[in-house]
Amino acid sequence: MDGQLYIGRNIIHLRYPVAEAIVVMNRIVVRLVVPPKEKFNRNVYALNYDGKLMWQIEEAPAGGDIAKPFMNLWLSNDGSLIAGNWIGVDYRVALENGRIEATAFTK
Repeated sequence: MDGQLYIGRNIIHLRYPVAEAIVVMNRIVVRLVVPPKEKFNRNVYALNYDGKLMWQIEEAPAGGDIAKPFMNLWLSNDGSLIAGNWIGVDYRVALENGRIEATAFTK
């Protein structure tokens, strides 16, 4: 089932439902809920206020070829966007382009 995100008067249709959204630096960063039996490892997007896609997150390299979608988003104390995946790696996400850099292993 697809997700819908309302930005102003625009309805944005996404591949899956939105789990969470963060507004940061003139963009809306959303994390989509990926069904357990599906493999979709790039489930974080940034959109502008008109609903135009700015970027889709880079796939996490750790974990090989298994399903490893991102499970949470937050802003760190220094204002960095962090995305954590279910295998226990937290990544700093570049707000300009969605590239990631590992910052912590939590498991």
